[in-house]
Amino acid sequence: MDIIPEPRDSLPDILVPLVEPIVPYDGADFSTFGERLGFTLDNAEAATLEGTASILQSWLFFGLLSRSLKDNFRMDDFIRPSQKDRFLSLKNLPSDVDVEDSDFGEQLLKDCMDAAALIRRLDALGKLDKSPAGETGLAILVLVKALLTLAFKPSRQASHAFAWSSKFLWKHMTRLGWCPQQVAWIMVSCDPISACFLARLRRPSSLSHDKCTEDACVANNVQLDSNYQQRHVKDGCSCSSLHVDATKVKEIIRNGHIPLVSVKSSSRGQASLEVSSATSRSAYAAISHVWSDGLGNPTANAIPQCQAEMISDSLSRISRDDGSPEECLIYGVRVESENGPSLWRRCKSLFKKAPLTKFWLDTLCIPVSTPGDSAEIKADVDKLKLLAINQMGQIYAAASQILVLDSELQQVGAGVLDQISHVESLARLVSCAWMRRCWTLQEGALANKITFQSAIGPMTPFLPPRITEESVAFSLLPGPFIYLRIYQLYKWEMTHRESVQERKDNPILVHLRYRFQEVLDNVTSTYNRSRFFGQATPASQLEVFSAVWNQLAYRNTTKKEDLPAIFSNLLDINVWKLLQHRPEDRMKALLRGTDALPIDLLFNTGPRALSGKDSLDRWVPSQPSRTIMRSSREAKDFEPDAIEEFFDEYVKNSLRWTESGDLELSPLNSKEMMALGLQGDEKKDASSLVFVTYIDMDLSGQVTPFLVRLHIPEVDELQRDDRHKEALILDVRDRSGGGGCLLRLTNIEEESHDLVGRYDCPLTWESVSPEDLASYPTVSSVDFGNPFKLTLQCEPGPVMKGQVKRPLHGHLMGTAKITGTLLMGTMKIFWLASFILRIIIEVRLGWSNLSPLGKAATMTFVFESSGAFNTFIPIALPQILFIVDRLQTAGFLSSMDIAYLALRLLGHSWLHSGMVWLLEC
Repeated sequence: MDIIPEPRDSLPDILVPLVEPIVPYDGADFSTFGERLGFTLDNAEAATLEGTASILQSWLFFGLLSRSLKDNFRMDDFIRPSQKDRFLSLKNLPSDVDVEDSDFGEQLLKDCMDAAALIRRLDALGKLDKSPAGETGLAILVLVKALLTLAFKPSRQASHAFAWSSKFLWKHMTRLGWCPQQVAWIMVSCDPISACFLARLRRPSSLSHDKCTEDACVANNVQLDSNYQQRHVKDGCSCSSLHVDATKVKEIIRNGHIPLVSVKSSSRGQASLEVSSATSRSAYAAISHVWSDGLGNPTANAIPQCQAEMISDSLSRISRDDGSPEECLIYGVRVESENGPSLWRRCKSLFKKAPLTKFWLDTLCIPVSTPGDSAEIKADVDKLKLLAINQMGQIYAAASQILVLDSELQQVGAGVLDQISHVESLARLVSCAWMRRCWTLQEGALANKITFQSAIGPMTPFLPPRITEESVAFSLLPGPFIYLRIYQLYKWEMTHRESVQERKDNPILVHLRYRFQEVLDNVTSTYNRSRFFGQATPASQLEVFSAVWNQLAYRNTTKKEDLPAIFSNLLDINVWKLLQHRPEDRMKALLRGTDALPIDLLFNTGPRALSGKDSLDRWVPSQPSRTIMRSSREAKDFEPDAIEEFFDEYVKNSLRWTESGDLELSPLNSKEMMALGLQGDEKKDASSLVFVTYIDMDLSGQVTPFLVRLHIPEVDELQRDDRHKEALILDVRDRSGGGGCLLRLTNIEEESHDLVGRYDCPLTWESVSPEDLASYPTVSSVDFGNPFKLTLQCEPGPVMKGQVKRPLHGHLMGTAKITGTLLMGTMKIFWLASFILRIIIEVRLGWSNLSPLGKAATMTFVFESSGAFNTFIPIALPQILFIVDRLQTAGFLSSMDIAYLALRLLGHSWLHSGMVWLLEC
């Protein structure tokens, strides 16, 4: 894996032994080269590990390299000799692969995807879990990702992502002390190159993950009682604890406000904690931490003095705005600079922020019961806790800064400011314990700005906006709103102006940096900011639900009953009202509070509270699982038609609540879903859990056998009889396999294809092998056809009554953002008024009476106002041309001319001020 950069103080690399004989690629059909070597999936079971490794190296390693590099391929370039053995090497892979021939590029892409799919299938069969086949499979996955990175433009690479897995790498990383659940998350969230880089990090954490599984990490769970151990900043420190005024904290929360804490020092140098109530003018930081790191306190609102002073010092360092080198910890970290344009510096000086001294920390700002409290006091504390939890969405969304304290990050620093240390710092951010806890997800996702405390100071990862140069240059956003996107692109370019050259010099390193930044962006997302600007899309709620589900699936909390509250905060649902329901009803109430749900929810194979009960709500999950909810971020190809088609399918393939409380999948002619009815008496065999059925997947008239696995609980009270027909709902986005569910139909409208039924269980389906055909029964099925309508019967209630949505930040929206909103609104008025005046001026003058310069001024004005080609029109150029033309032709500026220019330029000035305020506050 020597193509992957080596972290500082790294662990040994995974070496891939050369397994001979290696048969050179013969230049014929690449997809059948394996068959010519005697390899098929049917005989893979009987092949030895060495035999499998030899064929895979000949075909999918050296053969794929030969196919990609053509005449430039030399086998010896990709073999690394040593004293005893020889190993595979990618160190000499060229930094660019020529795919100017579009036909060759498309074929290379297909070959790479087919290679990755075959490795994934062999890994699932257990053929790649041991040496040397395991290392070989991993090396092929790394090669495939490297070729895709080197051959295709960055804007196209996201659409070329592929699913992968490696039992060999999973075993390797768990032996090194990684949590099994985190390794499973890495294989879903990262590509093979990023995963191998993470595997080489030397981690300081001493936690044991021996009791963890792929479904849950328990290493960071803590006992929330008197046995909880607080930690000091340094081992051996014995400083006393600082307490806040708990009575004052309770009164502030009781009055519907939010308590903030600041560290005060007396003239004698003694520290204390002062509590105040947040107002719209309050600038504060919200502290995000993991309780297993020892900063919590389940029995008192107190923390060690050293921890309080460390927080205060970190906030003062964040507040400094000197752009000093010691503050610039990593490349890809957003650091304030005085090297920007003069307009930018003037705007920054206008809105210069005061130092942060106040902070919110759950340990200090959420009431707790103390030993010996009466039942009445405990009940009051519990009520105030619920009020405080309901405020948490507002607290983190309105904070000026989120400061993350993670023990592993606080033990490491960037050291030498070279490129590899930049990537390593980002890698440590995505792999730290903070990224694996449920509560920290909402804290990061709601953040306006987020900073991580490291051993040598705070570091803030730069998260690039999800836009491309093409989307800005050719956007037809009306009027001045194009400048908002130009401003975003400008920030991106200022931070990454050397990216193009770096990509040429070290494309794999640049790929790693952007990949880790994207993983961080999935957590510290623009969710809150896009909500503030009102940039909602038809799929926005589905997008947020899917994103939250997918993130929580690989996160953990000591109390599983906290999950609905976390979900609610991120979906803008009123947590207070949700928590009024019984704990067992909260997830259903949460789902009822949404307008739409992804259909993938029915395919969930994870925990379901009523999965073994004879209930219509057998489908309701008790917690997120590793069943992935697709999101609109899958539409990463920037072709407009592709995005439009994706969103059309994405919104249509969603479940919506009916007035009667059932779920409905509207009639759709979808390429992604199929409804199959199980035929006659054979349907009884469905209860055998695994069976074979034949499906015309492509509607070509040719049926193909597929293996269906029903995930029925071992103990199940559901009565299955012959009175109800059974139907399979299949997700067929991936033609080789996927998820689905089994329904028991209570009504069928044959002509309209209206299906009404109750939920039975989830299922998975996959391609069938000859052994499967001989081992499992066959069940006939018939396609209900497209379009079809599905109604899923549900139990009545529970329903969220009253105001379901949480208001936008409440009174904590803050003076800065309110002012920014007013700036943007006033800018619209100025801009529209100037536009109308210019139209009047042009009508009075007449097109035929304009000079060539006047016509040029008019055309640039039209382009600027429409948003077309705005990136090529310097700001104020239309106004400058207008002034020069009027002075040349009329000799003076009329009062209407002056009014137009004043309104236009004032509008531009307020626009830039508003953008700086909104995006920087």
